[in-house]
Amino acid sequence: MPLTTQDLKACFLVGYKVSVHGGIHYSHRDEEKWEEGSAEHARWQTEKEIKDADEYKKAQALRNKAKRYLRKLGVPSELGVMVPVEDEDEITKVYRKLQVEVDKFNINAQHSEIRFRVLKFKIEGENELVLQDMLQDMRRNLVDLKRVVKKADVKGIRDVVARMKGMEMVLPDSAAEYVERAVADARAQAIEMRKALEERNEDLADVQRRISTDSVDFARFALMEPGSDLVDVDNEFVQGMVERDAMQRGAGILLGDEDDDAPQEAPQALQANGGGEPMLNPIFGDDDFDDL
Repeated sequence: MPLTTQDLKACFLVGYKVSVHGGIHYSHRDEEKWEEGSAEHARWQTEKEIKDADEYKKAQALRNKAKRYLRKLGVPSELGVMVPVEDEDEITKVYRKLQVEVDKFNINAQHSEIRFRVLKFKIEGENELVLQDMLQDMRRNLVDLKRVVKKADVKGIRDVVARMKGMEMVLPDSAAEYVERAVADARAQAIEMRKALEERNEDLADVQRRISTDSVDFARFALMEPGSDLVDVDNEFVQGMVERDAMQRGAGILLGDEDDDAPQEAPQALQANGGGEPMLNPIFGDDDFDDL
C-alpha cells in the first residue's frame, strides 16, 4: 500500500513572522583585531542595555507563545506549518486570539514592539512539492526512530519523537494509526529502557535483546514510497508484504481496493490489550516521557 502525496489530506501552508523590536540595545567598544596567517581575529567589549527588563521579558514570552501556538496547528516545516484544510477554522481562531494579545501588548508597551504576521496558502499544483518533502521527512524520521530504539538510546528516541510530533495530522487515517502506534510503542519502551539501565543497572546488551521494532516496521510500510523498497526490516510479516509489493510491481499487476495491501494485524508487540493497542504502562504519561 505505497503512499503518495495524493493520499495526504488537503493542506494549507501557514507562514508566520513573530519578532520583538526595540527595548534592547547592544554596543561594543575597545575593538582589537589581529591576524594569524590567513585567519583574522577580533575581540571587543560588549554592553547590553534593556530599557525595561520586565516589559522585554513579557515581549519575549508572548513571541514564544505565538510561535508555539502556530506550530501546534499542524506539521512544522522550513517554510511554515502544514495544516489540514479541515482545520481552517482553528487557524482563524488561533490567529485572532494571538492578534488580540499582540495588539494589547503593543498599546501598553513603552519600549518594545511585537511584529506579528500570518499568511495562509492552499497547497496545490507545483506547491505539492512541499508535501513531498514533508512525506520524505516522515520516512526518514521513522528510519531514525528504528535506529535509536534498537540502540536503546533513550535521548535519541525523545529527540526523534519530538521531530515527528503532529505529522500524523496530515496522513490518511489508516497510515496515521500506524505512525501513532510506532511513536507510542517507542515511548513506552524508552521508559522501560531508562528504568532497566538507570534504576536496575541492567546490561545494555540484555536490554537491547528485549527491544521490539515491529511497530516501526509496520509504520514504515504504511508510508512506503511507490516503487521503492525497505531495508533493515526485522518483522517477518512486514518483510513479506514488502516482497509481495515488489513482485506485483515486477509483474505489472495493478491492485484494486479488494486486494488492499494494508496490514490487517497489529504486530505482537502491540497486542497487549487484545485490540492492537500499544503496550503502554498506564502509570506513565506524556509528562513522564518528557522528563526522560
